[in-house]
Amino acid sequence: MKKNKKKILAVFIVIVIVLFGHSSALTQAYQIQEKIPGYEDEPATDITQYIEQIVGFGIATIGILAMFMLIIGAYQYLMAAGNIGTMENARQTIASALLGLILGICAYLILYTINPNLVRPSLQNLQQFGKGEVFKPGQHSPIPLKDSIREKVLLYKQTITEASKKYGVPENIIKAMIDTESSGNRYAESNKGAKGLMQLMPGTARDMGVSDPFDPYQNIMGGTKYVSQMYKTYGNGSWERALAAYDWGPGNLQKNGMSRMPSETRNYISSVLGKAQSYT
Repeated sequence: MKKNKKKILAVFIVIVIVLFGHSSALTQAYQIQEKIPGYEDEPATDITQYIEQIVGFGIATIGILAMFMLIIGAYQYLMAAGNIGTMENARQTIASALLGLILGICAYLILYTINPNLVRPSLQNLQQFGKGEVFKPGQHSPIPLKDSIREKVLLYKQTITEASKKYGVPENIIKAMIDTESSGNRYAESNKGAKGLMQLMPGTARDMGVSDPFDPYQNIMGGTKYVSQMYKTYGNGSWERALAAYDWGPGNLQKNGMSRMPSETRNYISSVLGKAQSYT
């Protein structure tokens, strides 16, 4: 029996090593699968996001089943009417339910410690439930570009290409952000204090290593670095979510989810992604 357990463990370890060793190949070979219940409005665009959704659904399922078993156990205990056998069965049912809840909580804490993104999607869907329309990605029509602004944006094409290669953000999205944020004006400054081409707030500029927000090179590199971080941390494979975090703030996105996003941010996302298609 012990030998069989060791063989099973060895096979499991080999499978894990192979999967991690070929993670990039898996990502490239991934095709959009059936939508996971609770994530119908966020179809997974890569294998990692699909796994995250499965994990979130699994934790939610464990919690629901455990609560259901608690109710059944409590009902059995109340209806036992002194029957020792029935009461014992009820106690076992309640004990199993409590064990399931404890294991579910432990799994949640472990996964959250490893990577908050593994469990954040399930929380977001709970927050969205019953709060009106959920923002649906991928519905952005191309927006015609103004020639005067387009010419200003393309003045920084070399910097945009460098930033795109360094931080993994598509060039057309960077161009569309410059177009939307500052209309290609390197000295643009908002009422809230955002500065430069991609309108960096002072704190964000400082965190991204930008000493002069009106310097086009520093600003574009810093802004691209920031939106790249938003995509990796909060995007879950969606540029809509990354842009929402960039414009609305990651704290607001985490707390409220896409369903409670203000119209200003919705318009911003549509503007950037619509113009991005035109810049493509």
